[in-house]
Amino acid sequence: MDAEAHEETSEGWIERLTVERMVEPLAVAADRPVFGWTLTGTQDPVGYEIVVSDADGDIWASGAVHSPDHIDVPYAGTDLRPGERYGWRVRALTAQGRTPWVSSWFGTAPVRAGEWDAPWLVPQQPRTVRERYSIGDIVAGFAGPAEPPSLRLHPPRHVRQSIDLVDRPVRALLSASARGIYTAEINGHGLEQEVLAPGYDAYASRLSYQTYEVTDLLTAGRNVIGLTVADGWWAGRVGITGSSAPYGDQLAVTWRLQVQYADGRRQVLRAGDTEAHGQRGGHDYADLFIGERFDTRAVMPGWSSPGFPATGWAPVQVETSGLQQLTPFVGEPVVRTELIEPSVSVGDDGSVLLDAGQVLAGRLRVRLRAPRDAEVTFEHSEVLTADGSFFDNIVGPNKDQLDVLVCDGSPELLYEPVFTFHGFRYARISSSSAFELFDAQVVVLGSDLRPTTTLVTSDERINQLHRNIVWSQRGNFLSIPTDCPQRERAGWTGDFQIFTPTAATLADIRQFAARWLANVRAEQGSDGSVPTVVPVIPSMQSPGEPVVSAAAGWSDAIVMVPWALWQRCADRRVLQENYEAMRRWVDYQQQQAECALPERYPDDLDDDSRRRLSTMWNTGWQFGDWLAPSIVEQGLDPVQMAAPSVNSEVVAAMFHAHSTRLVAQVADVLGYTDQAEELYRRAETIREAFAQQYVSADGRLPLQLQGLYVLALAFELVPSELRQKMVIILKELIEARGGHLDTGFLSTPYLLDVLWDAGEHQLARDLLWQPTAPSWLYAVDHGATSVWESWEAVDRHGNPTRSSFNHYAFGCVDDWMLRRLGGIESLAPGYARVRVAPDAHGPLEWARTSVDTVRGALRCDWSASDGVIRLDLHVPPGVSAEIDLGTGVEVVGAGRHERAVSLCTVQQPSAAAATSAPLS
Repeated sequence: MDAEAHEETSEGWIERLTVERMVEPLAVAADRPVFGWTLTGTQDPVGYEIVVSDADGDIWASGAVHSPDHIDVPYAGTDLRPGERYGWRVRALTAQGRTPWVSSWFGTAPVRAGEWDAPWLVPQQPRTVRERYSIGDIVAGFAGPAEPPSLRLHPPRHVRQSIDLVDRPVRALLSASARGIYTAEINGHGLEQEVLAPGYDAYASRLSYQTYEVTDLLTAGRNVIGLTVADGWWAGRVGITGSSAPYGDQLAVTWRLQVQYADGRRQVLRAGDTEAHGQRGGHDYADLFIGERFDTRAVMPGWSSPGFPATGWAPVQVETSGLQQLTPFVGEPVVRTELIEPSVSVGDDGSVLLDAGQVLAGRLRVRLRAPRDAEVTFEHSEVLTADGSFFDNIVGPNKDQLDVLVCDGSPELLYEPVFTFHGFRYARISSSSAFELFDAQVVVLGSDLRPTTTLVTSDERINQLHRNIVWSQRGNFLSIPTDCPQRERAGWTGDFQIFTPTAATLADIRQFAARWLANVRAEQGSDGSVPTVVPVIPSMQSPGEPVVSAAAGWSDAIVMVPWALWQRCADRRVLQENYEAMRRWVDYQQQQAECALPERYPDDLDDDSRRRLSTMWNTGWQFGDWLAPSIVEQGLDPVQMAAPSVNSEVVAAMFHAHSTRLVAQVADVLGYTDQAEELYRRAETIREAFAQQYVSADGRLPLQLQGLYVLALAFELVPSELRQKMVIILKELIEARGGHLDTGFLSTPYLLDVLWDAGEHQLARDLLWQPTAPSWLYAVDHGATSVWESWEAVDRHGNPTRSSFNHYAFGCVDDWMLRRLGGIESLAPGYARVRVAPDAHGPLEWARTSVDTVRGALRCDWSASDGVIRLDLHVPPGVSAEIDLGTGVEVVGAGRHERAVSLCTVQQPSAAAATSAPLS
């Protein structure tokens, strides 16, 4: 079709223009950024046109591109200049004509990765006290600091530097970073766009810098750049051990300012160009885990203003080492995502208890009055005892989650911690002095990810479970994907691998995940091994404890996370960026398989067994199917983490086969035909060896554990003639547990799908709706507002345990609920083809589901009442939907589709009719 030969059509409209998957980003890091948009209407796209321009005019025009794909369209013009602002516009081509042009803009990062040209400013400061604790000592109750935080921690530091501008700029970009976490000010005005900058990275290899638009804050003549830096992840307490100074024991900041004047002149000013000075401010200390102590009596108003007398401030040192690690920040920053008005109750002792009504990651914002010198404390917890008493649910040293405000006697103080965050629902405010609380808000923090999915059903318990999962994702997607926002806050690779299919449906995580995967690649060993925690926390490893440099199901995140993003978002780039790392990982697995056998086998093992075993990676210390209930119940020594040894040999072999096949599929997608064929052959060899070594003639595995059968079936590791026998055994194992699941971290994501695809629909429903532990609804029935780490974190009498109440891993069930209950299942990458087959035969009477896909919004509303299934489906352009209400499959395209089918004519899909398993 010649686009110019057709008139504009008003049918359909372009929405949500993105560059690098973000709307109007200020500083994209990519040299060749990708464009995207979504469409409304009923006409499928057949092409598009894009035009990019700078201040002087158009610099690239794509012309009419005849392709229906509008996801991640790469820029193909001349090189983009750093620190510039560009406009762009796009229109879609359809069979009926062209849509109107729609315009947007984007900016480029001022400095490319590895080219940072401003030095570090290191203020005078005591070095961070290095504390080291072992996991074994923590579990045994032997670890803990001997002194209070005020004697161990040091104050954050202000750094100020004066600069002179010849005129008022028409555009100015401030870029900054820190060894620590920082806030920035210009001329007394804070930059409030984000918090906890620069975020968490694999600091030895990469450290992000942020860019801010600061034009309105600058003036001709004297200006002041001010930064305040605290310990953060760099020098503070992080990880399960609560050890300090994991990456360094000295704080520093760096910045550069790029300005443009009305006459076209440009100027770059940098840290260290003029003398800079440092001084402590109002904080006595600040730590991500411990909390902060803020003394309002020591505040210096206007310290970043030009007229401030910096008497007593000390010159800073200038350093130039480690600048090559600086790289533009990728993705969405950590921000204040929401303010919650908590309920307030006053205790007999005058303390105030705040209830946010929701377990979350964040902090308080309060207005209060107290006498001068009064200390007001803010304690945080995720749960109360059965009688409503405050309860500290977190185990381990330096997990205080305690903020202290020292008052100056002002009639009203507004206080929000700056350099910390907490995992909590409840906060207790107390003081030895009388105080008056005027107002309190709970500030929710998290990476600024766009929600993409809704699910509302006729069952409020299912709705609450879904909300719990969403909130656990929000609380743990904070700079990196963490396991919990209170005890560890670590980037456990297994947790994210398990949850990625759900996470990528609930929110647009493409850039968030891309940044984390860049850290994974940075941390990957020279031998191809992938750590179990990324960024690696050096202080987590203690002498005498097992070194876990790689583990099945955890390290496989380098393969399974990109694959899930490809399936959900048609993100081809994530496959390209990570393919080499994927290949190195499966090659590492193969090398490990060939060089060692499991210790339990005798030295005189027969040749056939030796050959089979050396085909599979099944050695080394592994986590296994972590937290499988029946294994936890055995009470194996948690200090030595013995429980995983029960099933780790078989689990490791399973993931070796699965990841190898997935990398083969990735090679196929990318067009690496020879590598794909090689990897397919390798995967088949592993699969055959697994079946011969671990599967008996009657379909039994060496251990009678639900999780092993689930994984064997999900990963297709057994001969087809034995699948039904394995399903029967799995059913028997579930029945033996009284109709309860007994799966761990690695197998739970596949449990319900394995049953559903085998035709065991009612058993899958029974497990989801099971009211007693272990089950998903047990937590809901016991007041959960997030996903628990332990199925019975609160016992049936309401007594809480000291564990995490915000671990998203078992929330992986939301992916199943959205597909089976909500009725929207992706059958091709990026929802290009979907299956709409809601479960109208189960307990639900109706459900309303929407998924804002990379192609546009899919909406499925269905109900089953009065003997009729009614469906109201909205399909965006570029998507085909297979509607299956039990009377046959109907394929439809873009637009609204309403259907009504009599229940008496409907047949439940059989096992043979099942079309897909979890995309991960």
